[in-house]
Amino acid sequence: MCHNIAETVNQPPPESALTAINLAMAAAKLSPGSFKQAPLADGRRERSRSSRSKIVTALLDLVGKGDVSPSAAQVAEVAGVGLRSVFRHFEDMDALYREMGEVIEARILPILLQPPTGATWKD
Repeated sequence: MCHNIAETVNQPPPESALTAINLAMAAAKLSPGSFKQAPLADGRRERSRSSRSKIVTALLDLVGKGDVSPSAAQVAEVAGVGLRSVFRHFEDMDALYREMGEVIEARILPILLQPPTGATWKD
């Protein structure tokens, strides 16, 4: 007796298999809709991105308040991360300042590129 694999795959499972699955799910107190898809992103990567963002935001806050040269320890304290985290994300303070500059540029550039709206350059 020769079976066609495509026919076998496309057919629903036998009633006995469905019953066994339903019994197993009932024993485990599960319903077919209770299975959740695994998260697509690793939680560590999201925490890493969050920490990096907090560090840059902390530097922006400190500089915005007038401390133009805060220490890494001050940045870490404001960001709520450890000092090691600052240097895990940034090779040195110069790298952190470069990223801060990129953030400022991304915020300011769209404003600078808007055409003048006044009747003269003074408006």
